[in-house]
Amino acid sequence: MPIYEFICDDCGYRFSKLFRTMLSAGQGPAPPCEGCGTANTRRAVSQFAVQGAGSPDPAERAAQRAADSKLSTITSREQIDKWRREAKY
Repeated sequence: MPIYEFICDDCGYRFSKLFRTMLSAGQGPAPPCEGCGTANTRRAVSQFAVQGAGSPDPAERAAQRAADSKLSTITSREQIDKWRREAKY
């Protein structure tokens, strides 16, 4: 079931309408405006964003780099145990 966006030419209100099929959206008049109630509406071009695994968000990449940097400064448990065994008290 596709969702289409509409714009009212009278008041500028932008709203979405769910149709059962793609064909039913093209048949008949456009739905009335949900803001002012007039029938002077037209279908709008919807905006969308696509983000796949190949293009992570820059903020996520920065957070991952900060986490990796913090982990690289932590001494491993094996190294600490080695130093304790070698220490002469």
